[in-house]
Amino acid sequence: MEAQVNKETCIGCGRCVTTSPEVFRMFKRKSAIRTDADYSMTNYVEMAAKNCPSKSISVNVVTPAADPD
Repeated sequence: MEAQVNKETCIGCGRCVTTSPEVFRMFKRKSAIRTDADYSMTNYVEMAAKNCPSKSISVNVVTPAADPD
């Protein structure tokens, strides 16, 4: 899983930080992804994206590459 924040549309309300502080933090009055983000609590990351009032958070599921044998 990987999350991204669109800083152009983020309104800086901080809901994502309240919902998933392991992944999100505030930086210059906007949401940002922590450099040490812990995606182990995926349901909270998805909830943060769903509850973002400006819909500035996108969540991508990263699947491991298939073994070619």
